[in-house]
Amino acid sequence: MELMDLATFLNDLANYYILIPIGVGLYYFKKLDHLLKGLTIGLSLMFFQLFALFNSSSAFISSCFLGSLDLIVYTYLLHKVYSSKTKRWFWLLAGASVLIFIIIDALFITKFKDFAISILVEKIFLVVLSLFVLNHQFKDNLEVEVFQQPVVWICSGLIIYNLFGSFDFFSLAVMNYSQNLILQYYVLWSLIKMVMYSFFAYSLILSSKRTL
Repeated sequence: MELMDLATFLNDLANYYILIPIGVGLYYFKKLDHLLKGLTIGLSLMFFQLFALFNSSSAFISSCFLGSLDLIVYTYLLHKVYSSKTKRWFWLLAGASVLIFIIIDALFITKFKDFAISILVEKIFLVVLSLFVLNHQFKDNLEVEVFQQPVVWICSGLIIYNLFGSFDFFSLAVMNYSQNLILQYYVLWSLIKMVMYSFFAYSLILSSKRTL
């Protein structure tokens, strides 16, 4: 199999891999707490939007909408981990600011031609938010073993995927240098995306057995 074919195959597989955590979430839905029910619903919305927008005539516009939905879903879910209203509002407003930036960038700056900066800003924000939530869990949920906390697996998946995905900002420059190198990057990124969804599925299984 050629590298291009492998990259395309894994990209498609990674996109449909989201059905695994969705399936797990729907199976255990009645046993899940509100946060993990929200994750199941959010992932379902992402899948349906992915399916609809991939039939759009503009891949760039599709990427913009998909990125915005990811940002909305993950920010809303993770901000609810905090019991402090101040911290909740801080992260909601921070997420809203990033979303406004993405919209302004798409409509007025790049005019739906290049989302590299918007995608980078979104991914950095999700990494930072996930790190803060992890730190919160380590400090405030000491009565529960770290790896038995569903939110830890959610954040870990988001950190790995978005941290690695932030290098997509340099994809055009790398492509001009070596097409094989960028294809290898996308192969690895697709595998990491599947790892993230596997972490989500495991967090749903954990949630079905305990209360966050």
